[in-house]
Amino acid sequence: MEKNGQLTFSDDSLLSEVNGSLLLLESGDFAQAAARTDVLLTSRSDYPGLAEAFRSARYWQTRMEEAFQKEEGIDRANFMMDQWMDFTHYAEDKKMMESSAFAAVRKFVFYTAAEHFKIAFHLNQAEKFGNLLNLGICFMNLGEFRNALDTFEYARSSIKTDAKLISLLAEAYYQTGDIPKSMLNFREAFFIDPTSIDMTMIHAKPIVDLIATSHAYKPEYPDPREWVSVIGHITDIFYVKRQINMQQLDSLRKEVYNLERSYQALKKEIRAISGITPRLISRYLWLFDYYSYQSYNFENSSQIRNRLMELDKDLFLDYFKNLKK
Repeated sequence: MEKNGQLTFSDDSLLSEVNGSLLLLESGDFAQAAARTDVLLTSRSDYPGLAEAFRSARYWQTRMEEAFQKEEGIDRANFMMDQWMDFTHYAEDKKMMESSAFAAVRKFVFYTAAEHFKIAFHLNQAEKFGNLLNLGICFMNLGEFRNALDTFEYARSSIKTDAKLISLLAEAYYQTGDIPKSMLNFREAFFIDPTSIDMTMIHAKPIVDLIATSHAYKPEYPDPREWVSVIGHITDIFYVKRQINMQQLDSLRKEVYNLERSYQALKKEIRAISGITPRLISRYLWLFDYYSYQSYNFENSSQIRNRLMELDKDLFLDYFKNLKK
């Protein structure tokens, strides 16, 4: 039956067949999915999503035959993750990334990988941190953000300063609605090592916007992640902050000293595109907060203010003016 000249879904005889093929993809029955979609293509090769389902089924059919030859646990889990990376390149080339078939395969791949990372963890295969990190990534891709959050928190109990882990933990907090904890962890992740953060896993709007703002502010920089810590600070996106203890204060001072030495040794044109400048600035900003709000010291905060103006006057002129208001 047509409505306003268009065929409604209820009258589409192929819809249930295609949906059935997607369920086969989601369950990992790629041989049956390939056979079914092959038959359907002979009658309706132009049907939306059908070609993508057929390509996905054929792609994974042979790879799963190889997967079943891998030992259960870490070997099969890593194989699934590696094949997924290859599949994303294939899907991008075939313009399949937004297809229902791609989403169906993703559920199967990450569910399977998660089960084998669990086996690897319980059997003490490989190292626990890597297993937990990858298990959490599987949960994220499955949309199981609470499970991801618990997994990342457990992983962080053993390694507290891994920027990739902390950024994923921040994303999990964002997806579960805890924005303050999310921004706190994003702030620390981008401070520790912005280049280790996988932005394909980050969908939190404040961070996506910060990447765009950083690129607009410093278009000559090859990696806008380097400036997120700085821009997030001055725009107050990273408004939640931990207090700094004396050990962290000493570490910050040492980092500033070493970065200043490296900064002074670089040629001006190298500084302009090097990550050393935003990393030095971000550490000065942490020290500025410490001496301005946590342990007030007018002389130290004034010296840091002057140094920040020297490093980037265009950025900090308005920032310090607004602080006075």
